[in-house]
Amino acid sequence: MRVGSMGGFFVIQSAALDYIKDDVMCWEHAPMEKLAEDGQLYAYKHEGFWQCMDTARDLKYSEDVWQTGKAPWKTW
Repeated sequence: MRVGSMGGFFVIQSAALDYIKDDVMCWEHAPMEKLAEDGQLYAYKHEGFWQCMDTARDLKYSEDVWQTGKAPWKTW
């Protein structure tokens, strides 16, 4: 397992989109900062296994781990 990787995703209500003023506004700055100020931003820290799947290299890594029979995400 790789250590030090970070990733995330967002689950939002459609009203959160009202915090975005135009097409060039960066979601991670003003909108999220304002959501936090308004008490509307929450986070959950996942302590389990996570592996990005952005590149062919990531896919190969995951396939190799799967082939060992010891994939940390396999729970059955």
